[in-house]
Amino acid sequence: MDVIRVEKLKKRYGKVKAVDGISFAVKEGQIFSLLGPNGAGKTTTVEILEGLRKRDEGHVEVLSEDPEKFSAEARRRIAVVFQETALFDNLTVMEILKFFKRTYGGDADLMKVLEELGLSEKRKTLVRHLSGGQKRRLALATILTHDPKLIFLDEPTTGLDPAARRRVWEILLRLKDEGKTIFLTTHYMEEAQFLSDAVCIMDRGKIVEMGPPEEIIKRSNLKSVVKAKVGGKEMILETDRPEKAVKDLIEKGAEEISIRKPNLEDVFLHLTGRELRD
Repeated sequence: MDVIRVEKLKKRYGKVKAVDGISFAVKEGQIFSLLGPNGAGKTTTVEILEGLRKRDEGHVEVLSEDPEKFSAEARRRIAVVFQETALFDNLTVMEILKFFKRTYGGDADLMKVLEELGLSEKRKTLVRHLSGGQKRRLALATILTHDPKLIFLDEPTTGLDPAARRRVWEILLRLKDEGKTIFLTTHYMEEAQFLSDAVCIMDRGKIVEMGPPEEIIKRSNLKSVVKAKVGGKEMILETDRPEKAVKDLIEKGAEEISIRKPNLEDVFLHLTGRELRD
């Protein structure tokens, strides 16, 4: 079943084609990542899906409804965590969670939610006294207070240390196992490759590649990267025969040899020709 279906979606700002006729579908229970450099059209696409912006052309269905005409029931079944989520500075962490639980009719154990995101010791702390990373985790905690069917996450692990990022990944995979559908935007290609059942890469308003991460990497035909030190100098080789390259380097007396297969970040840069943040 498709939780999201987009057909020939277009959105213009003056003469700029922010979204230029894209089509894709997100299946129930998937983690789906929308990727692209800044200015690719990701934000506009997500805002249309969330019902925050009107489209110019095309057909869009989210939970079998037009986002421009969402019913109250559909809105209750959707959770959104923005990159900069505004929270009430003068409420405590626990008060924030109680507010979301009451608003959406949730039945979650709030202390368990806090423990899961490493915030139990901050439950009586005012939001304004939290660090940036703690506020990010609190924003994620709000979606655990109720039972959404579809979750939109914009850069969910920005500002988190590696341990906290991994904890969030574990939570997202658990939510997926519970049947939730997660629509993710991220600049961390490692995150997208690890979590996603499918990714969609946009550039200049168009989709340039789409599918499961490993299939996209395989289709790219990018070569493995072999690094070594020869005579004190670093050497970097791109090859589709890494084993032979390593053998040749060893014969030349190379040291500190490493092999890296192409990953999603390599494919992203190959397709878009730009840095991750431009």
